Amino acid sequence: MADKPTEVTQEQFRIIRARLGIEAESFERSHFGRYIFDRIDRDLDKFTQELVDEDPHNVEKCVEIRNNLQVRNLFGLWLREAIGSGLNAEQELKEEEISED
Repeated sequence: MADKPTEVTQEQFRIIRARLGIEAESFERSHFGRYIFDRIDRDLDKFTQELVDEDPHNVEKCVEIRNNLQVRNLFGLWLREAIGSGLNAEQELKEEEISED
């Protein structure tokens, strides 16, 4: 019989969010992370220009370009969301620590 998953306390969840945010921020600042973000920015510019230049009646091609834009945009948003959530969790943990003193 499988073990029941353990419940995570709010404090544990904040710690997990804080760690995830730190990892995401470290990735963003790494050489590879900077390369990825630079590549995303270049691709967003390229696909935006392609969409502007494309015949609006070519729906299939416009949808393909928009999908490419959305994939790149979402990756950046998810990473920045993880960083923001981690920073918020760190602040919550600090406030909790101060209130316990």
